[in-house]
Amino acid sequence: MQNQNLKNYIINVFILVFSVISILVVVETFLRIKNHFIIDYDVEMWKYSKYLKIPHKNKKINHIHKKNSSAKLQNVEISTNSLGMRGNEEDIENWKSADLKILLLGSSITLGWGVENQKVLNKIIEKNAKENNLRWFTLNAAVGNYNTERYINYFFEYNQNLEPDIILIQYFINDAEILEQNRGNIITRNFHLGVMLWRYFSLFKDELNRKNISQYYEEIYKVEKNKKIVSKNLDKMQNYCYKNQIRCILVYTPDIDLLKSGYDFDFIKNYIQKITKEIGMEFFDVTNAINNKINLKMTNVEYKDRHPNSIGHEIMGKEIYKFLVN
Repeated sequence: MQNQNLKNYIINVFILVFSVISILVVVETFLRIKNHFIIDYDVEMWKYSKYLKIPHKNKKINHIHKKNSSAKLQNVEISTNSLGMRGNEEDIENWKSADLKILLLGSSITLGWGVENQKVLNKIIEKNAKENNLRWFTLNAAVGNYNTERYINYFFEYNQNLEPDIILIQYFINDAEILEQNRGNIITRNFHLGVMLWRYFSLFKDELNRKNISQYYEEIYKVEKNKKIVSKNLDKMQNYCYKNQIRCILVYTPDIDLLKSGYDFDFIKNYIQKITKEIGMEFFDVTNAINNKINLKMTNVEYKDRHPNSIGHEIMGKEIYKFLVN
């Protein structure tokens, strides 16, 4: 009798496990088919992390791009060259013979998330220079999910030997955010279902700790004013640029959607501008140029994506070019 009960128990457990696995396989298959035809922003960012990023041992860098790699993300091809930067080998060859070499540092906005390579702001700068018979060339060293600490440390680890004439640091308003190391787990790293569960868990957690956007940024910069991570990293960069006779410019960049909603966050701009003044770094603000075209569709709203689209990059690229020539 006991043997029969044990046998029934094992069979029931097997049926349960098989059923659960079967359901998970069906759900995962459905999500992969759906996400192939219907773009999901979080899944596209997950694919970016999976196919184009690799972990880095330096905690202040966290991750870098894979070299010579490519992936179609949010209907746009993002490719990296042999330096691990967005672009191709022609960019590196052009750099060698440029009359003016401009290196861009930043996060996913500077990278040009959701924007074709030739329409990203660094290519807009090149295009405007070429139209005026100037041999200016750029390298885009931006990496998604970077903050100031990460892109400055990335520069010192990988980019010093490039000897740029100008370094453009595109500072976005959340670049003071402290980013924790998070490699995820086997489920979130490999399955669409994991991404979905992570998203709903994050939304639930955010709901429990609900803050309005003003409180969110006030808290970020309260921490920054105490720890001075942005301040120290920008100072380190400016000292390097001064010693090596490099023109270093911070390009202050607002959140376009928040700007449309009436948020200006002048306290952030004033804080960053004060830092640049104290350390002797040039400061350029593209907020007015964006505000002047605020009625245009400048973000990838069709994907619920707040990143600037090609129109936003065109505006920023032209303004930066005009600042550089003047």
